[in-house]
Amino acid sequence: MSNIKNTTDLFLRKIQTVSIDGRGITGLSSGIEELDKITHGFQEEDLITVAGRPAIGKSSLALSMVKRIAIDHRMPVIYISPSMTGEKIVQRLLSIVCKIPLEHIVSGMLSVEEWENLERGSAALRDSPIYIFDTPGICIDKLEEQVHMFCKQNKAKAVFIDYLQLIQSKGNTNWTRNDEVTDVVCRLKSLAMTLNVPFIILSQTNRPEHKENTDFIYTPKLSDLRDSGTIEDVSDMVMFIHRPEYYRVYQDEYGNDLRGITELYIEKNLNGHRNRIRLKSNYDIASFESVQTQNLSFDTGHVSPFGIF
Repeated sequence: MSNIKNTTDLFLRKIQTVSIDGRGITGLSSGIEELDKITHGFQEEDLITVAGRPAIGKSSLALSMVKRIAIDHRMPVIYISPSMTGEKIVQRLLSIVCKIPLEHIVSGMLSVEEWENLERGSAALRDSPIYIFDTPGICIDKLEEQVHMFCKQNKAKAVFIDYLQLIQSKGNTNWTRNDEVTDVVCRLKSLAMTLNVPFIILSQTNRPEHKENTDFIYTPKLSDLRDSGTIEDVSDMVMFIHRPEYYRVYQDEYGNDLRGITELYIEKNLNGHRNRIRLKSNYDIASFESVQTQNLSFDTGHVSPFGIF
């Protein structure tokens, strides 16, 4: 329990610092300028869900953020990945840091210039405060224990989980998969609040209905979240990663080229509005850059913590 006076004073000091800085970033920068403008940075205690279909780019986006936080700004980060080994995570991070296609790194077929870049990049990665947990089938009990210990010891500034549906729960034997995911996501939110650290969790979405021979164009929505509606309820922010090109859509209704474009749909944002941004992406090296697109709109109304109106 905290005194309202103390909480108010702490918040006002935080806002004064942000006002002096002039960027409007009250939380942890993602490294993506347009996203930071909408989110004001990832806030302490928040649970941020990044959702999308398999192989759509969730891990690439998350690791690009890890690079920004831990390598560029030397802030400790925990990366939990039951889906990838530590070696594969290192390969991807080296690709991002060195700007070398992942295929070249995995195969070892590197040019002289790429070898030089790899040596410099590996030194930066080796010295970075990134802590990787790659235990397959990790249960939420063990995850809570390890994250709590490492956050206290190393003062981690962010925790990434890749991905939610692979975290196990030892709940009631009669539980459904929905019950298990609900248990996991609620405990992750509680852990974020206890440790005062943002948790960025990746989540799978359901397969969209594909309508042949129609003008139907898929766009992600909250109901696409897989396994549990509690993900939407508990998350402070939900964003979907979407690649129109993946669905053979190469141009929008205004004639803008969508090849190489990744869209982020911010469908829930307790600290601001729903929104949509476009990023120029290069998945060979997991790079994402903000782009200005004419006529881009998100006509879904204003959303506040108190509802939609």
